[in-house]
Amino acid sequence: MVPITRPTLPPYARIAGDLRRIVSSGHITKGPHLRSLEEWASRYMGAPVLGISSCTVGLVLALQALRVDGEVILPSFTFLATASAPAVLKLPLRFVDVDRGACTVDPRAVEAAIGPRTAAIIGVHTFGAPANVDALEAIARRHKLALIFDAAHGLGSLRGGRPLGGSGDVEVFSMSPTKLVAAGEGGLVAARSPDLLSRLEALREYGNAGEYTTAQAGLNGRLDEMSALLALGGFRMLERNAKRRNTLVALAQSELADVPGIGWQRVAPADRSSYKDLSITVEPSAFGCDRDDLSRALAAEGVDTRRYFVPLVHRHPAFAGATVDPVPQSIWLESRVLSLPLYSHMPVATMRGIARLVRMAHQQAREIVRQRPNGARVA
Repeated sequence: MVPITRPTLPPYARIAGDLRRIVSSGHITKGPHLRSLEEWASRYMGAPVLGISSCTVGLVLALQALRVDGEVILPSFTFLATASAPAVLKLPLRFVDVDRGACTVDPRAVEAAIGPRTAAIIGVHTFGAPANVDALEAIARRHKLALIFDAAHGLGSLRGGRPLGGSGDVEVFSMSPTKLVAAGEGGLVAARSPDLLSRLEALREYGNAGEYTTAQAGLNGRLDEMSALLALGGFRMLERNAKRRNTLVALAQSELADVPGIGWQRVAPADRSSYKDLSITVEPSAFGCDRDDLSRALAAEGVDTRRYFVPLVHRHPAFAGATVDPVPQSIWLESRVLSLPLYSHMPVATMRGIARLVRMAHQQAREIVRQRPNGARVA
């Protein structure tokens, strides 16, 4: 079986001594490894950074620190955590469309959705491809709105040749096992200013700024020492692994360049995707069968795939009361996007093999459709 992804972890021998010292000292939270991680990430991103227990918690804290108290505009084509964060704070949601080629939120759709209740925008660096930051920042400035970037997929991405982390008011990163820096669980928050980071730091400690008084209620959002140690090891490998994933994606694109109906996410020429996911689109009329047919054909050959993001977030029962603007591009993607296996230490031969199987599925599409299970969804 070729899994969709595998965690990229530092060699055990490299962290064994520090791990032993953490356990023997009993200093398992709020310790030196967390401080080292925050310093490392701050230098890397060029912005003040705070370690947190998860990206989702970071999004909640960001909304609290920015004192968002109105409607939040966000894409429907995203992971559910993007919407969960404002929803748990009882903030009204407004879902908008994405740019089909980029898979990131369409600034034109964002601006069209702004109304008297609008308080914030959440952009998403989808699959690791940077969103249209310049356009979103201009909109946020023009309308005096808070701007948060869900950068869950963003470690290893470059915007204009520089790491993400200094855009909008806050960018929030994930370090869960599927990311290029894996801390087990955990995340990072990069803020535009030290003052904003101070508010986030207090909110990470229940809202306690250090004198056991709470001006604004927060959460326990701390990152433990063992997770910080794993993340530090991941940062040391990040650039190498991001380049490796880009090389593998370029290989897949080359191998499948002449296969009709296969589309690739657009990444701006000056940017780099982390390729947290290698996501293609499958156009049935050209490829010969649909995305779900291809997924079943690959599964039969032992290749794992994922349908991101199905269903679109605005279809989830939890967000049934939200406002939904027209999202035709998101709906198009919903029936066509398929994520293929990709991990930083994947052998070149494995990627060639996956591409070969995709090509075979196109060549055998008529037979694959004929064998479609009864009741199978047709894109």
